[in-house]
Amino acid sequence: MPSRDRKLATVGLLLRDDLLLHSLVQVIRTKTEDEWAFHNGFEADVILCNPDSSLSGVALRRAGRSVCVSVVHDGQEPLPGTKALRAPIKSVELIALLNAAPYLVGRDRGSPLDSVETHDGKDIVDSLLELMRAKSPDLHAIESDAGTLFVTPASRSLSAAAPLAEADILPWLGVGRVRIRRIDRQSVPHAESHSLDKLLWMVGLTRTEGQLLPGVPEGTKLKLKRWPDFGKLAHETFHFRMAALLARGGHTVEQLAAASSRPVVEARAFVNACAMCDLLRVDMPVAAGVPAPLAEAPRDRRHYSSILKTIRSALGLRA
Repeated sequence: MPSRDRKLATVGLLLRDDLLLHSLVQVIRTKTEDEWAFHNGFEADVILCNPDSSLSGVALRRAGRSVCVSVVHDGQEPLPGTKALRAPIKSVELIALLNAAPYLVGRDRGSPLDSVETHDGKDIVDSLLELMRAKSPDLHAIESDAGTLFVTPASRSLSAAAPLAEADILPWLGVGRVRIRRIDRQSVPHAESHSLDKLLWMVGLTRTEGQLLPGVPEGTKLKLKRWPDFGKLAHETFHFRMAALLARGGHTVEQLAAASSRPVVEARAFVNACAMCDLLRVDMPVAAGVPAPLAEAPRDRRHYSSILKTIRSALGLRA
C-alpha cells in the first residue's frame, strides 16, 4: 500500500519535549509507513499533548478523527481516553505510534490501548518471570521509567522496529517497579518481531541479588533444556563451563560453582539467567514419605518369575 502524507501536531509540550520530537521525526522518517510532517493547528492525524496544558483539553474536544496522545512525565496522568507516551519519548515507541495511528482513528476513545489485564507495581524481575512463565499469546505492554516494550510472552518476542541494542537494554536494568498491560495487537500492527532473550538474560544475570528465582529450589539438581545462544547473549568465559556441566547432567548450584571454580553467587546468577530464558530443567526431589519406585521391585520380580516359568513349561524345559 502506498504511503500517505500525514500531519503531526503538538499542543503545550515542554520545549525540550517539542525539540526532541522534531529531531526524532527527522531520524525515523524512513522507518514509518507514511510520510509525517508537522502541522500548526488541530487538524492533524496525531496530536501530542501536555496533559497539564489548558490547550490540551481544547485539542481533545476538537480532535474529531485525530488521535490524541498524552506526553507524560513522572507524576503526571494522561488525559482521559488518550494513549500515553512517557517522556523522554523513545524512537521505537514513536514509530509504533505513528504506524498504528491510521488503525486507531474512529475507535471509541480509550479503547485501542485500554488494558484487559493490568499488573502494577511489581519489581521488574518478578514481573518478567511471571509474564514469561504464563506464556500468554497476547501482546503485552511493559511500562517503566525506561520506556515501553511490547512483548508476546508465549514466544518471548518483542514487537518493535528493531531488536534491542545494548544501549536499549541498560536503562531497563536499572528500573524498579514496572506496569504490565495486555493490549490490542492492532496498536502496533507494523512492528517486526524480535527476540526478548537479551533483556531476560541480563535481568537474570544482574538483578537477582544472589538469590535463586522462585521455582528454582535450593539443593535441586538442574539441567539445561538447550544450549544458551552465546553468539547473541552477553557472557563470561566461565559461562561456557557452567553450560557444559548442566548440559551433561544434573548439578545443584553448589556443585556447579565447585566444578567451575566460581563463587556460588555467580552460579546462581547464571542459573537465573537460564531460567528467565526458559533454558532450565528442574529435577524435583521425591517428597518425603513417598515410596520410591524400587519399593515395588520384589512384587515385580515375582511377577516376571511366574512368566518365565510358564514359558519354560510350554517349551518343555526344566525349571
